[in-house]
Amino acid sequence: VNRFPGDLIVNQNTQTRLNPNFGSVIFGRTIGTADGHYGSLMLSKRFTHSWQLRGIYTFGKATDDTSSNDNGTDNGEAIFNPLDIPFQHGRSDYSVSKRITLDSVLEVPPGMFKNGLAKKVLGGWRMSNIVVLQSGLPFSVFTSANFNPIQDGGGNVIGLQPGSGDFNVDGYGYDLPNSAPAGAVHTGNRSNFLTGFASASAFPTPALGQQGDAGRNTFTGPGLANVNTEFAKEVKWERFSVEFRADVFNLFNRVNLTQPESDLSSSQFGQSTSQNVPRSVQFGLHLDF
Repeated sequence: VNRFPGDLIVNQNTQTRLNPNFGSVIFGRTIGTADGHYGSLMLSKRFTHSWQLRGIYTFGKATDDTSSNDNGTDNGEAIFNPLDIPFQHGRSDYSVSKRITLDSVLEVPPGMFKNGLAKKVLGGWRMSNIVVLQSGLPFSVFTSANFNPIQDGGGNVIGLQPGSGDFNVDGYGYDLPNSAPAGAVHTGNRSNFLTGFASASAFPTPALGQQGDAGRNTFTGPGLANVNTEFAKEVKWERFSVEFRADVFNLFNRVNLTQPESDLSSSQFGQSTSQNVPRSVQFGLHLDF
């Protein structure tokens, strides 16, 4: 909090701070403005004794000042301007606007098999499925580039070199650009995040000494589509029972992209370079006695 916009302009590229007797001062608080407005619709149906299905649709929005103590910036500050906290009020890091969840349980009745061996081997299996389809999480476009000024003969800061960061010139390099023009940002489908949802040059540099107007968490990252399946069978005899389980996460091995690189100073700006929840399988035995 020991900083103010325009410091490096007033003091000729030397950070003086609000109180020059201290360096960086990190201030935490347990108050803040946060809200969430959500609605849910649920439909459930048992089709037969051995098959039931349920669907839940959730929609809404959550907003706050800063969702976590560390969004990847130094010292977990993640504050654009400590003198204007309401400016960065926006969608929460975890805000999901739309989510559809389908879960079902299908059991194979032992009575459907006449052959004794088939009844023991194939009967009694249970398959449980969870399908999740949801929109992406919010993210901010920012720059972490160092301050690189243009100075006149007297040492006065009169502008920023191309690629410079610290737009509000407070000595802290975590700043927003101005909003990109209409049509310059494309976040509608997965391929946009593979090729790059926008170019860094699409975001104009703000006027010297000012924070950009792009806003916090104004963009939406890649969505998620995932299917988890469990196969289970229980075998009982006398006072003992054994349940075999096989869990398959991300059954169809769909590539669910992570949030794109949104730092304007990165050579990979605009692209998602990794994925979430690749397919994995685990097996288990549960013994009751």
